[in-house]
Amino acid sequence: MPYLRRLARWLIGLVASLLSVAALGDAKSLLGGTLLVTPLIGADGEVYVSLNVCPHRGMKISTHDVGNTLVHLCIYHGWAFKPNGDFIGAPVEKEQMHGSICSKAELGLKKARVELYGGLIFATWNHEGPSFEEYLGEAKFYFDMLWNRTDNGLEVLGPPQKVSIDCN
Repeated sequence: MPYLRRLARWLIGLVASLLSVAALGDAKSLLGGTLLVTPLIGADGEVYVSLNVCPHRGMKISTHDVGNTLVHLCIYHGWAFKPNGDFIGAPVEKEQMHGSICSKAELGLKKARVELYGGLIFATWNHEGPSFEEYLGEAKFYFDMLWNRTDNGLEVLGPPQKVSIDCN
């Protein structure tokens, strides 16, 4: 697995269709590589992708495949997060569970750098890496032919199909 961590540092991956998280608070939990990620629309209309893991004890925040909520709660200790991943609070916040080591701003969900392209959401954990245009390079011409044929880009119809196959 260490090779996957090294690869994920610079990889910009396809996360979801923009239509799957079209309204304020829309969220979708999915497996991005080996990590659970949640793309969603924030109050400012921006698309955010964050790690779907509570920074307190590592519990999965969103336990549903799809949904709509403006506050994401960890079911383990009740930590609450805004759609953009910022920490709102916890039931025993005044007790300073992390002492004075971490500020409230540091307790949010891990956020990815997000790029919208052709009606799709792409994200990377590397905030200092190459831009999306640099990442695509000369292949951008071909992606434009696939995903940018209309003003709205690619449109996905219906819910995704999931299949589980028992194998190696």
